[in-house]
Amino acid sequence: MHRGIETGDKVTEGQANRFASAFLLPRSSFIHEFSRARSLNWQAIYDMKLRWKVSAAAIIRRAYDLNIISADQYRTGYIHLSKTGQKKSERYDDKIPAEEPELLQTAMMELEKAFPGAVRRLAYEAGLNDMMFASVSGLQLPPVAHDESDNVIPFAMR
Repeated sequence: MHRGIETGDKVTEGQANRFASAFLLPRSSFIHEFSRARSLNWQAIYDMKLRWKVSAAAIIRRAYDLNIISADQYRTGYIHLSKTGQKKSERYDDKIPAEEPELLQTAMMELEKAFPGAVRRLAYEAGLNDMMFASVSGLQLPPVAHDESDNVIPFAMR
């Protein structure tokens, strides 16, 4: 969305994070559901985490961005997550299943049907081998297409 603007700095990263936050946690629904109290209600935050499938840190940030919690509550929330060892892996992360890509798989299948070998070429141009492609996409590269008239078999196919 930052067409023509160099990205990667704090300003554009902040804008991207706020956009994602607004997309994942819409303002009116979030305001209605977030528990308002003098101190953070961690059980309510974790309940929201499980329902909305976002991190507790994202919930705290969204509450701060919407002025539902103060800067002190925001800071206290992050200190709590840090002190309880939840900076990288939060409570209930294991209860939220990883999403499987759907659109990407369909797009790759259609591209491959229309232009056999195109998906492998795209991966190659991006510098991705089979294992790295699978790691970043969650998909397997299609097998190498062979031309029936071609009697040359690459060594990699054996």
